Amino acid sequence: MRRLLLASLLLFMPALADRTVDAQGRVSTGNANMDLLLGPILATGYGPWPWFDSEQQAFADTFGALQSTDYAPYWNTPQAGTVSIALNGTAVAGSGTSLQTVFCDGGSSPNGKAITFWYVVGSGSGRHSYAVGSCTDETHITLAGGAWGTFVEPTQTNIQFSTETEVQQGTWVNGSSNVNYYDNVLAFYSMYYRSGLTAYRDYARTLADRWWTQPNIDEGRAVGQARTVAPRLLAFSGLVARALDGRPEMWAGLEAYADQGIEWSGGAGELSDIRENGYSIARVALAAMFDPNSGKRASYLASLATIITTRWGPNQQPNGQWRMYSWGPSPYNGNPGTATVTHGSTTVTGVGTSWPSYYCSGNYSQFWVSNVDTTGGDPVSYTCTWVSGTQITLDRPYEGTSASGKGWEFYLLVGYGTQPFMMGIVGTAMNWSYLALNAAGSPLAPTVKQYVLNAADWLMNYGYPESTRGLYYGRDFANCEPITTGNPFCGSAADAESRFLNGEVMNVFSSAYQLSAQAKYKTAGDDLFSAMWAHSAGQIGYDGIDIGSEVAYALAIHRAKDFGFLWGIGMGGKWPAARLGPANTAAAPTFDPPAGTYSSSQSVTISTATGGATIRYTVDGSTPSESMGAVYGSPVSVSSTQTLKAIAYKSGLDDSSVMQAAYTITVAPPPSGAGTSISGSVMITGYISIQ
Repeated sequence: MRRLLLASLLLFMPALADRTVDAQGRVSTGNANMDLLLGPILATGYGPWPWFDSEQQAFADTFGALQSTDYAPYWNTPQAGTVSIALNGTAVAGSGTSLQTVFCDGGSSPNGKAITFWYVVGSGSGRHSYAVGSCTDETHITLAGGAWGTFVEPTQTNIQFSTETEVQQGTWVNGSSNVNYYDNVLAFYSMYYRSGLTAYRDYARTLADRWWTQPNIDEGRAVGQARTVAPRLLAFSGLVARALDGRPEMWAGLEAYADQGIEWSGGAGELSDIRENGYSIARVALAAMFDPNSGKRASYLASLATIITTRWGPNQQPNGQWRMYSWGPSPYNGNPGTATVTHGSTTVTGVGTSWPSYYCSGNYSQFWVSNVDTTGGDPVSYTCTWVSGTQITLDRPYEGTSASGKGWEFYLLVGYGTQPFMMGIVGTAMNWSYLALNAAGSPLAPTVKQYVLNAADWLMNYGYPESTRGLYYGRDFANCEPITTGNPFCGSAADAESRFLNGEVMNVFSSAYQLSAQAKYKTAGDDLFSAMWAHSAGQIGYDGIDIGSEVAYALAIHRAKDFGFLWGIGMGGKWPAARLGPANTAAAPTFDPPAGTYSSSQSVTISTATGGATIRYTVDGSTPSESMGAVYGSPVSVSSTQTLKAIAYKSGLDDSSVMQAAYTITVAPPPSGAGTSISGSVMITGYISIQ
């Protein structure tokens, strides 16, 4: 009876991940590259803040379930008939279509739906959406022209198509409703490995595969076109995780985005947006670590070093931060006109300006006077009252020197400064950059390691007040200093909203503590993390305040970006493991080139990050150990389909996880007249010579 009960329980248990968990709860994914990307992470049920685990699962369940409803891949639902269109054209001709009904509701004016062409790519098809300008009849429509309405693919004949509504497009690439804004794919993978439940792996794969094919990404083919997404929207790290999870073919498109990251990182000059700049360099760092092409990795590594030395190094401030010009309407950000100001007067006159009536209110209530070349400006800002498109009234007499031809800005944060939560993105990018450079033995690695520590130090000293335990929204901007907790646009409060921002910087403290083992980073990390997740008396850092209201609101309205904010690019899953300090375990072996399908024999290098460790490996499917398998000494030749398994060990350390890499070797069929023989799954070809 007891055996029958056990069998029944096993029958209904959810499928579990192939992972290992040590005595303290640290997870090894079985994939050294995935460990490097995600880790360290702690299995659910091991950390001192159980509410953190349950809320990650609640978010994963909520947004995973939406994949079958709100997050369906609408671009893969074809309309009746086929269409044809020429390169650089706007005229669409249909066959068996109802174009006028679908796109203009039977009239001539468009109803807002875009047309998504299934254009031919090799033996498959891509997806590219275009705005419709007008309808002629059921078989003829005209695109809107311009960047969003002129066909840029090769001429297409009789291809399928689908529709895209503004709501559908907005669900996938717009702001807080974006299904993958702060990398929900990475958040799902985190939940999968932390919980061991394969349902979350499947959610990660499904979202990644859909995200990769949606029209604004189109497997990397959207790079360089009007439809390409901003760096913060791409969620590149989750796509890398999917490539590591059985889809190495994605690297052709991922390389296009890494190349774009180099382009957008630019040469010398100030940082235009530390968030976007951070995401851009992160792409390059991840490609330098994980691209399966060794030549490409080396190229990305060189570009990474150049970006660090020409852009990030010169722009670091003496106190360790990086700052930027804010995004408000201003000549710096492309708005026309200058301002004339008079010392002691409250009147500001615009010259060539068209200031709209909503300036001086809401998110545009702060006004700042800058130098016309934006090299700096006044140390203070003003609130104002709008009078006309060329005049405003300040809340107090102007304190600066009378001048004409001045720059100006309206926004909630004005001038140069830093938003502390964005230093989390910068710190994560710098940590990945350090890992890439350090693995390659770059002399620049110690400098970049220090950048990670600098980011953590700046956050500790300037990013939040101990009294509230929540991040400031802004520092150094003209309207933020001298900072007070009650500043309406920059301050911090002991509430869920301020503490929620902590989620974006936790990886900075995880990385800083891992890299330095300095107690101050553990103290600060525990303080910020527990301010969010300590949910009941007796838990570390509990003070009766948590982020429960923000979490509940995000789940109620399906604010998808918060899942990634906390567990995706925010990498909150790392802190409970990182705070334990380094594991007393040899680093898992890695394989170069990585597992995959190749058209020729491969020479595989096996390595471990643990100095002085011994590696043993097998090629027959058996499990290596300290006494089993060949001792690794030189690259292993793989000339037929086989699986390598390897383990690393060193006296005084626990043995590493056993890692494996499966290689499939294929060779094209021989030309006519060639003789053949088969060895394993490799075809050996040669011509027969008759004398």
